[in-house]
Amino acid sequence: MFERLVRPHNRNTLAYASILDAEGDDDDDDDDDDNTRYYTGVKGNSRDISPSLRRAFSKALGAQNSYIPATANSTNRLTTPGASYTTSAVHEGNSGIICKGSNAPFSIVDILEFSNNSGPGRMDIFWFVVKRYRKATGLNTDPYAKYPHLKAKLWDTELEDDIEVLPLSSVQTHFAKCTVPIQGINYTVVVSLDRSTPV
Repeated sequence: MFERLVRPHNRNTLAYASILDAEGDDDDDDDDDDNTRYYTGVKGNSRDISPSLRRAFSKALGAQNSYIPATANSTNRLTTPGASYTTSAVHEGNSGIICKGSNAPFSIVDILEFSNNSGPGRMDIFWFVVKRYRKATGLNTDPYAKYPHLKAKLWDTELEDDIEVLPLSSVQTHFAKCTVPIQGINYTVVVSLDRSTPV
């Protein structure tokens, strides 16, 4: 148990560890091919996939968008082996994510769960509805750029208006953030919590 709690990639997952301990961490669980367990928060009613969400899925899936379901279950939290995710309305810290192949930070505004093997593209069950942070403007240079080992970068405090969707499998890490005033303007400093991912 202690080994699980001190590993860096298990940060913020005490709830997951408690659940496993309560149920018994059974290595012979054959329910899933990869022995992966997911725990969601209280589900709301089934949510219709709106036109804006459909456009976001079409953009995310590209040529794979042959099938986009009409509805999905909406939840405010998702706990996976190694990480917990929530919407920004529940917990801002667990709603900040950085994805593979993107240097932009995102904020989770909703979590969608599709029934097994019926998700968009028939690949992922869990999808995040996100908004991307706007790029910082009004500065000639990012003062954190000279300290690459900090993995910090300035962003605007506001999010983009458009929503995007990201599959759970695309998430690289969470990030920490704080607001700092520079030359009379507030900016958000984003710091990746993954030692190998720049922001």
